[in-house]
Amino acid sequence: MFARVLGPFLAIVGAAVVARAPQMSTLLSEFEAVWAGCSHTPLPPIRRIRDSQGIQSWFTASRVR
Repeated sequence: MFARVLGPFLAIVGAAVVARAPQMSTLLSEFEAVWAGCSHTPLPPIRRIRDSQGIQSWFTASRVR
C-alpha cells in the first residue's frame, strides 16, 4: 500500500529535482533569505557539559553559567 502512495510521489519529486537543478542554488538562497528575515532574535548557543557525576547533558548558554 505504501508503494502505491510513495512511488508516484517520489517520481514527481525526482522529476521536479531534475527539472529545477539549474535553478536550485537560487531557490535555496531565496528560501534561506525568507527564514533569516523571520527570526529577529538569535538562538543562544548550545553547550555540552558534565555534571558532578560525569553525566553529559545539553544546555543553552544561558543555563550553563
